Amino acid sequence: MHPADQIPQPFTVHLEQRGPLARLFLTGELDDATTPILERSLREIERDPTTGLIIDLSGLTFLDSSGLLLLLRASERAGQAGRAFGIVDPRPNVRRILRVTGTTHLLEALPPMRLDELTSLI
Repeated sequence: MHPADQIPQPFTVHLEQRGPLARLFLTGELDDATTPILERSLREIERDPTTGLIIDLSGLTFLDSSGLLLLLRASERAGQAGRAFGIVDPRPNVRRILRVTGTTHLLEALPPMRLDELTSLI
């Protein structure tokens, strides 16, 4: 495939919620141009102080430093508020970014599973 034929997938955020746990599915590229989209979704979820958050990265094709910072700040806010927070199923390229930046321990990836299974973990 020619590089010009590789059109980036648009960034989307899809919310699934069950009881006290919300799961955001991210697709596409999380970068400086798209972080405001995720920030709005995060702030909406954070309005309910009892809602834990899982961010599913299985559809995320790219993560830059601004996206990583947004995830780290969301994790920090959740910790300060006593809410559960985790990431699920990052692709190898996203795992590499976490490893290279030394943030793997701050954003520990949970195994891929259904939301009801995740509820029992956190």
